[in-house]
Amino acid sequence: MMPIVLISLVSLIAIVVAVVLIPYNLKRKHIIRCAKSATNEQLEAIYSNIERLGSVQSTCAALARTNSRSGLDDDWKIPVPHYVETWGGRSIVLKEPEKEAFEFSPDKANEAVLNGCVYRLVPIPRNLTKSGKARNQYSPTKYVAANPDLLKALGAVCPKYPAELLSFLFNPGIETFEFDSTFQARVGGSASWVQDAEFPNCPLCKKRMVTIMQIPGELMPGKLRDGMFYFFGCAKHQGEAQTVVQFT
Repeated sequence: MMPIVLISLVSLIAIVVAVVLIPYNLKRKHIIRCAKSATNEQLEAIYSNIERLGSVQSTCAALARTNSRSGLDDDWKIPVPHYVETWGGRSIVLKEPEKEAFEFSPDKANEAVLNGCVYRLVPIPRNLTKSGKARNQYSPTKYVAANPDLLKALGAVCPKYPAELLSFLFNPGIETFEFDSTFQARVGGSASWVQDAEFPNCPLCKKRMVTIMQIPGELMPGKLRDGMFYFFGCAKHQGEAQTVVQFT
C-alpha cells in the first residue's frame, strides 16, 4: 500500500511541476526568439528611449544584448563610458587569458565586446528621490512605467511580452526574462553581491576601493563561467585596482 501512495504522490508532484514549468519555458523561448530576431535599429530604438529616462546625469552603465558580433570569438574588452567618474574613457581587458583578473588597457575600445559578442552600453537612469538624493534605477521592469514610447519600441520586437523582453535584454548573464541584478553586467555604480560585501582596500591609502565593474561568469571566456567577477579601483591612487570573485 505504501509504495502505491508514494508513487501517486511523486506523480502528483511531477504534474504540478510540469504545469508550472512548461508555460514558463515556452514564454522564455518565445522572448529569446523575439530578441534574436530583432534588428539593430529596433534594439537601438529601445536603448535610446532608456537613455532619456533619468532626471540627472548617469554615473554608470549596463551592458545590454545586441545581435552583432566582432571579428574574433576571443575578443574581450569593455570601454568605460565618459560619465563614469574617475575611470571614464579607459578600456578594461582581462589581465591574462584564463585569469580571474582585469586591468586597464592603453588601447581605447570603441564598443563592449565579450567573447566576440557586441554589447550596448546603456546609461542607467538616475533620478532624485524625495529627500533630494540621486539614486540609480537598475531594474528594467520599472523603465516601462508611464513610458509609452519605450513600450512601443519593445512591442515592435515582442508584442506579447514587451516588459519581459527588456529584462532579458538587460540580463545578458542568464537566459531568462526575470531580472536578477546579480546576473547584470555593469560598469560603475554599486556592486550587486552574490554573497556578503567584500570591498578591497587600497594597499597605499588603506581606504575602501569603489566599484568599477561587475561581470557575471557566463560572460567570461573559457572555463571562467561560474560566479560573479568584480573590478575595484582607488580614486586617489588610480594605478591600484583589484579583482574580487564570488561564487554562489
